Amino acid sequence: IISIKSMKITNMNIALKVIILGVFSFCIGCSKSNEEPPALPNDLEIDIDEDGNVDYRVEYNFVLIESPTTSGGITGRIIPSGKNEFLRNREDKNLFLENLDVVNETVSEPLFWNKPVGLTIVSISNNSISETWPSSWKVESESIQDSYYVGLKLINNNTIRLAWCEFKIETSNGQVTVINKGIL
Repeated sequence: IISIKSMKITNMNIALKVIILGVFSFCIGCSKSNEEPPALPNDLEIDIDEDGNVDYRVEYNFVLIESPTTSGGITGRIIPSGKNEFLRNREDKNLFLENLDVVNETVSEPLFWNKPVGLTIVSISNNSISETWPSSWKVESESIQDSYYVGLKLINNNTIRLAWCEFKIETSNGQVTVINKGIL
């Protein structure tokens, strides 16, 4: 009887060890998936005035972030074509517009028109110490909203037209989509 009891206990110990090993392996597998960078979202071409020419593009790129410890990241940036510009605010993040009333050809501080190399609107970066990636992307806005607006200036030859674009940004994968756009 003792040998049968000890055999049952041994079998239970083995089963318990197998279960624990399985859970541990699963957890290790899950953590390793965060060590790989997320997939790059699809780039996006935007023709604001629907004249057949791309006025702005949303492009995603891997970047090297220099800090006390080097890490990597991915940025999603709006890039203007030609001489086109963005409405910016010196005191706020890139996606600051709450309404289109402030989109005017002449603006005053802290607003200004700028043609940067690109306007970062979404990003994600890994933790350089643990080399893991977060599960959600960071939107360049002070507030969390369903959609975000950008004030735009279309410049073609000597013609200037003010415009806007409304974006949806998926924080789960960084994908930017155009919800609406128009000329003012």
